[in-house]
Amino acid sequence: MNIFDFIITSEEPPVLLYPGNEVFVVTKGDIERFYVEERKSWICGSDNENRGYSISNGRTYNVVTNMDIGSCAFLEHDRAKMKAEEYINSHDVILADDIRIVKTVAYGYRRKVDDRDMVSFYCTLDNGELYMKEFMTFCHIVKNTKKAIEKFMSQQEFEFEDPVRINCIVNPKNMYKCKGTNDWLYTEAGCAYGIG
Repeated sequence: MNIFDFIITSEEPPVLLYPGNEVFVVTKGDIERFYVEERKSWICGSDNENRGYSISNGRTYNVVTNMDIGSCAFLEHDRAKMKAEEYINSHDVILADDIRIVKTVAYGYRRKVDDRDMVSFYCTLDNGELYMKEFMTFCHIVKNTKKAIEKFMSQQEFEFEDPVRINCIVNPKNMYKCKGTNDWLYTEAGCAYGIG
């Protein structure tokens, strides 16, 4: 090994995104708007062939790379919408607009560790199934059974945090058919089980 082994002969990947740029990230059939953060981009990838960027939507942070642009991250909403519709049209998806809630039961508490309001709910749907979210799960749809409600009421938060019954307006999310779980029929885009 000599000094020439340490000299970088390839150019850095190009900078394609700049602070403040709007980026539409597609997860399955859902689209989220993010903005590129002020942080400096960085070189990444196994051979340093890619560039990463920190993005935020004001609630959460994410990372996109040059390789994501045009596949799951888009600079134009219309292109993101086309990608999302392509997924929805080829998978088993229940659109949020098609979820009809008849009755909602919700509980909430303020988490001591970070002063965050935590909410858990189950909603009876017009087809008899339950649309629910436990305190620490993704939203999901299950069969409306006594077992499902008992499981909901046995969350550890009911023992340790003393949540109270609250009024809650639930805005459903797109639901994707679950694979690899016995109870959940559908779940939201961020959950690995929901592949449609």
